[in-house]
Amino acid sequence: MGPLQAKNLIVTRVTPVEIFLHWDPPDDFSSTSFHHYFVTILDTKANKSEALSVEKVNTTTVIGNLKPYHQYQIHLFSVAEKGSLSCLEKPILIITGVSPPRNVSARSDDVGEDSIILQWEPPHDSFEFYIQAKSVSDASETIKHLVNNTNKFKIDLLTPGMTYDIGVATVKNGNKSELITIQKTLKPKPVQIIIPYEFHSTSVIFFVQMPDIGVFDGIYIITNRGPNITVPLKSNNKITIENLTPGTEYNFLVSTISGDRLSTMYRVPSVKTCLEVPLNIREGRVTDTSIQILWDRVDGNFQHYEITCTNCADAVMVQKVIQENAIFSNLAPATIYNFSIRTEKEGFKDSIPRVKEIQTAPSAVEYMNHSRDSTSITVTWLPAKSVLDGYIISIANEGFMKEEMLYSTESMFKFIGLAPGTDFLISIVTTNGLKKSQPTVLRASTFPEPPSDFQVFGEEENTIYLSWKLPQGGFDKFQRCKIVVNDTFRINGVFRYLFSPVLPK
Repeated sequence: MGPLQAKNLIVTRVTPVEIFLHWDPPDDFSSTSFHHYFVTILDTKANKSEALSVEKVNTTTVIGNLKPYHQYQIHLFSVAEKGSLSCLEKPILIITGVSPPRNVSARSDDVGEDSIILQWEPPHDSFEFYIQAKSVSDASETIKHLVNNTNKFKIDLLTPGMTYDIGVATVKNGNKSELITIQKTLKPKPVQIIIPYEFHSTSVIFFVQMPDIGVFDGIYIITNRGPNITVPLKSNNKITIENLTPGTEYNFLVSTISGDRLSTMYRVPSVKTCLEVPLNIREGRVTDTSIQILWDRVDGNFQHYEITCTNCADAVMVQKVIQENAIFSNLAPATIYNFSIRTEKEGFKDSIPRVKEIQTAPSAVEYMNHSRDSTSITVTWLPAKSVLDGYIISIANEGFMKEEMLYSTESMFKFIGLAPGTDFLISIVTTNGLKKSQPTVLRASTFPEPPSDFQVFGEEENTIYLSWKLPQGGFDKFQRCKIVVNDTFRINGVFRYLFSPVLPK
């Protein structure tokens, strides 16, 4: 007696060269008499049969090396350990799949704005093909064609910039092969017009009129100075290109982009970025007749700076320099001057000017005179020639310093309480607002004090011994005195003299 038959034999998948089978094991699967399965495959047209064995632990198998679009008759048997087969059951009749086309492709040049040319290699003895193009974003947009005796076909009426899954299948007697699919994005429509809208030193803004049909992700911009960028399109149809170099001419090519596909390029007329504006304008060295102006170097490209003094009467009013400084001379003391600074380059619009007000210093005191005694110095001067608020006069030495603020109407000042015999440095400057003139300097010293308590403390026949107290303040040395005899008289036969010392001045 043979083993029980396997149950529920089905075909799970069919390809042009393979058939996939599945079944349930027989009821006596655990019986020691059941050993393995046996499958027979009969080519009904050639009446040629093949067989294969399947281990008892498996309930699936794949029959390969078959002919495309061919009918086969399949039997499944259970085999006992001694070789006996299960009863013959009704076979399965199955036709293998139709061979699909090979090397389905579309050259880049064949992908247009609203069409695509598809090509393929047909399988042997195949003449009819099914073509399908389905939008990946809109499943309702599906285009179908059935063509004969060709390996190339142009699909029209597509949406520009749209991405499609495009497939080709072989058709035999109404049976279709597997659909061989490729994905392609169509070339988007180009921009209609681009108008430069705003110019800045490091950016430009374009107004872009986009195409009225099709799909696109944004704008792709190529510049002759790089790098190339992709920017999204705003609702106001304006795009901003940033990180440009001031004072530079750019050529832009602009296209719409969809996926990795670019539209036909739109060439924008040459665009020139603005020149950078000078910043951090400040005064350098300022005197009563000259002003030095400093500023930071601008970024980008330029030829020179133009500095204009807008209210200079008798001086050079305009200077063109390449360094970040300029000096204006022959100016009037204590006067506010207005300066305008901008960058320039041939063929480019000048930068926006920056204005700076700088005041010259007041005139210095031309000459000082003085008088002195041992504890004071009196200073006089001629009035300064320019407008001024007042004077700052100071006196100093190594261990002393004193400063006084004076009205502009004053022309004399007396320093009192000074140390006798001391050297002093006296300085006077004029002021006008925050500006000060160059100092006028005078060196002067107080007279030393004379010695005090002058006495004769000894005498000999031709010698007199003198003593005195040291004076206050400074002195270098003592000089010998001249003796002026005022009178002589004799006491007990000895001459006596009345005299007074005279110290040199």
